[in-house]
Amino acid sequence: GGGLTLSLTCVEVDIIRVSLLRPSGRALDRSWMVAPGMASLPEEGRPKESTEGFAMPDTTLERTVDGSVRLSTGRLRVTVGTAVGEPLRLTWAWHDEATGDWKLLLRDRPTGAYYVGADGRVSHYVSRRRGDAYFGCGERSGALNRAGRRFDLRCVDAMGYDAERSDPLYKFYPFYIGKPCASSADPSGTGEPPEALGPDGHGEPPPLRAVSRGGGGAYGVFYDSMARAALDFGCELNNYHGLFASYQAECGDLDYYVLLGPRVRSVTARFSWLTGETLLPPRWSLGYSGSTMAFTDAPDAQRQLEAFLAECAARQVPLSSFQLSSGYSSSAAGRRHVFTWNSGKVPDPDGLAAAYAAAGVRLAANIKPCLLVDHPEYAACAAAALFVGASGAASAAAAGAPPSSGAVFWPSTPSAAAYSP
Repeated sequence: GGGLTLSLTCVEVDIIRVSLLRPSGRALDRSWMVAPGMASLPEEGRPKESTEGFAMPDTTLERTVDGSVRLSTGRLRVTVGTAVGEPLRLTWAWHDEATGDWKLLLRDRPTGAYYVGADGRVSHYVSRRRGDAYFGCGERSGALNRAGRRFDLRCVDAMGYDAERSDPLYKFYPFYIGKPCASSADPSGTGEPPEALGPDGHGEPPPLRAVSRGGGGAYGVFYDSMARAALDFGCELNNYHGLFASYQAECGDLDYYVLLGPRVRSVTARFSWLTGETLLPPRWSLGYSGSTMAFTDAPDAQRQLEAFLAECAARQVPLSSFQLSSGYSSSAAGRRHVFTWNSGKVPDPDGLAAAYAAAGVRLAANIKPCLLVDHPEYAACAAAALFVGASGAASAAAAGAPPSSGAVFWPSTPSAAAYSP
């Protein structure tokens, strides 16, 4: 409804891409996360509708007896409900080669699965059952099984976080693996056969019945969006809708991939392939890397950094690299001015770098992609339009924004990439 366009693309025999787009088209037509089997992506990203790197297998498109539309690769199948007056919902099934049966994998919430708001927000809801397990989402606190939790998908500097409860943390991925629970009638988990799908491809399984842990049926859902969002695996309850899991994003498009396992490790391998190869890091990065804010926050930062280097040598501690915390760039007022050195703390940066280089130790500088409004280079960068949303940032500065505010600096243009303070 509302002029939205649903697009289904079978990119692999076990991966199908779903897009639900507004009449105005995509909010962002590029992806920096999808890189099937690739080692890297160009700086400008990859068109979201690109099929490069995908096998694009043969597919079957048919109508069921009730008029629903069914798209299949032979291993993964999605059925689109088309009943008049009912909300859009997709039902996913996988082909069990051992039995020759199609088995329920995942289904959208029947009372409303998709919301695309005028304010730019997008949401996706799927049905769940008590006992279903969920894994993934990136760096997270708490148990490996994310069931019952809600996670804020954004990156923060969560220094000193509680390993059991804190959220959000440093890194996230808008991806999860779902593993349906064993049937409640089969507490041993040895595997009562999953419910059969009805002629419409959806089926209406009784509560608490699902594919057993031993019988397979794991799947992955990957949302191709970098928008701030939340993944909820049963923290929210609403009696009207029954049990559900959800993805809610503040903005952007609703693009997601469904990956078939049917085992958890198979989903993990396919997701790793979908998002690009893991590059072999340089050998020096695999050794001991020193890091502490205490050194660079100290008034005699350079002396302490050089003393640490000497102590490692004296104690025969192999040191491969050292992470310079942002204190080396702090202003007299204590604010971090990226791309600068605090000459009081580090009077001889070249000498410091030379000492570490002579010891065979790599220095890694903490660099934040943001300039505070009292940064010595802020005005020049704003004038050169090197910020994301530079006009808004310039207005904020002109209006007397506090020194703690700033603008995001990102090398998205040749002039920004070539910037040198």
